[in-house]
Amino acid sequence: MSSSSLELHLIYIQTAIKNVLQTVDNMKRRSEEISLALPMIGTGGLTDWRLQSCCNAASEAIWTYLKANSHSHIRHIHLVNDNAEITRILRDIFQRHEHREGPPSKVRDVPRTHSKEFEYHTKGLKLKETWKVQKMTDSSVDISKYFDKISNSSKDNEKRGKLKIYGDDEEQTFVSENCGICMCEMTDPVRLNRCKHTFCLECITGFFQTKPSCPVCGFVYGKIYGDQPDDGTASIYIDPTSLPGYDEKQTYVIIYEFPKGKQKSFHPDPGVEYEGFKRRAFLPISKDGTEVLQLLKRAFEQGMAFTIGTSRTTGKEGVITWNDIHHKTSKTGGPTKFGYPDSEYLTRVREELGCKGITDE
Repeated sequence: MSSSSLELHLIYIQTAIKNVLQTVDNMKRRSEEISLALPMIGTGGLTDWRLQSCCNAASEAIWTYLKANSHSHIRHIHLVNDNAEITRILRDIFQRHEHREGPPSKVRDVPRTHSKEFEYHTKGLKLKETWKVQKMTDSSVDISKYFDKISNSSKDNEKRGKLKIYGDDEEQTFVSENCGICMCEMTDPVRLNRCKHTFCLECITGFFQTKPSCPVCGFVYGKIYGDQPDDGTASIYIDPTSLPGYDEKQTYVIIYEFPKGKQKSFHPDPGVEYEGFKRRAFLPISKDGTEVLQLLKRAFEQGMAFTIGTSRTTGKEGVITWNDIHHKTSKTGGPTKFGYPDSEYLTRVREELGCKGITDE
């Protein structure tokens, strides 16, 4: 597995775990404490430092979620696996956490060009535009425009959850009437009008208050806003030089900058200060590159490009960090050094943006 592939693999592990924890917390019957058995997904066939990185990513996802959701009903998480080495690594990780040593530093991480971003001189470059975070004017979600009510007569004809049994007898079809959130028989059933998945009205309404997306397929309804600090800016410059792999094309240079500040109520440690942050990124001025730039703009304006959490490179907590949307922070060096050429990058970052509901639609 290459470094760039591993990096994306770690993102998928963390995203899957966060989605599982969020879905469990949003179950209809949540008055009691919850115990959860969670398989160590994404670790099959891996060895050495890659296995360590996957275990670190999984534990970080759990810590980050529980820290950001202090009212979570999850009280016990049992990590299930049949690999003694994984058990040893996890025991070491959580023992360190118990003794307040903080998140463990990785045995080996995805290589970086440098440990600290150096300044990129924009003098002489043309400023194209500047982005700012949009204020969310209304946190409520009008779910009624996203679903269709299902009448009792049509409920039996729903295609969701069909189980077909083949044998000597005539084929039989059983239709599941269970809600995909509470797993109980649906009451006041509704069908989401884009992806067609069905749920109890109460269940999907509660879920949408946390994240307006389908809990089954992830299709996003409306805008999702992140917890990125709202006083940051992104300045877009035009560099007349080209990137490797994009000959005769100019380059977009994105300069992200955040002043120091204090965490707010929706961050892991409200009131705790965080340091200022400055990063740069590069995109080719091509049809695909320009489309990705517009998607990144929406992600930034909706507060989803960055978050406050644990740095994957330093292990430091409470810092501004990338929010699982990868950027090319170097012009050269290829995927292993976060640079170009990388023919798959624009497709890959579209997928990452799509996971957060930022698409061309």
